[in-house]
Amino acid sequence: MSDTIGRLGVFAELNVPAAELPGSALGLSDASVRDALAGLGRQVATLQSVLAGVAAARSGRDRGHGGLVQGTGHRNAMEFIRDLTGSTRGEAIRTVKVGEALLEGHGDGAGGPAPDAGSDPGTDAGEDVPPPVPPWHEPLGVALLQGTLTSAQ
Repeated sequence: MSDTIGRLGVFAELNVPAAELPGSALGLSDASVRDALAGLGRQVATLQSVLAGVAAARSGRDRGHGGLVQGTGHRNAMEFIRDLTGSTRGEAIRTVKVGEALLEGHGDGAGGPAPDAGSDPGTDAGEDVPPPVPPWHEPLGVALLQGTLTSAQ
């Protein structure tokens, strides 16, 4: 993610106040426009999916009315994303599902760290604990995070 933002920094035409952006962007070369659109579009979609997954994790039924999206008056993360982004129901569902899949194995979504594989209270300290099995879709998540896949694929 920081690589894409860093690459955008080389375009002085984009480092202007928002009101000046349309006129300034006209000064970009065709190649610069293509590069910026390709890199930025995928990164924004990936970030949106990850954040939708976090919103869903922080809005589970166990949180009741105290969940992240419930605090905004929405029933679930899909409605929240749909309302915020103006996307269709199907796009919002996909965004939330992809985000939830990307977060698997990375903590509980409540801001806490992922549980340590060897810290199961039901095991003895000297007992060998097998490493956790990665989810079947982990290669897809890696490809999405690297920019080789889009969430729509």
